[in-house]
Amino acid sequence: MVVSIIAVLTAVAVVNYDKAKVKSRDVQRKKDLTMMASALETYRADLKSYIISSGTDPNYNFDNADTVLTALVPNYIQSFPLDPNSTTATV
Repeated sequence: MVVSIIAVLTAVAVVNYDKAKVKSRDVQRKKDLTMMASALETYRADLKSYIISSGTDPNYNFDNADTVLTALVPNYIQSFPLDPNSTTATV
């Protein structure tokens, strides 16, 4: 009887812990998005234009996401945020 009660309590604790981890990662992702939005707005304020994907001006001609990141890092954002569920950057 005691063993089954402990098993049920352990199962509930594990489920609650997993939910807390998921919520924590989601909160971090929202913070990262806010930080990226702020970096993009600061970039726009400085250069009077958002980063665009093509154009004739070499300062604004970005072929892929990696080159967009180089426009922001390190002047507008310290580093590109990583997915809290991973150790690598995902673009």
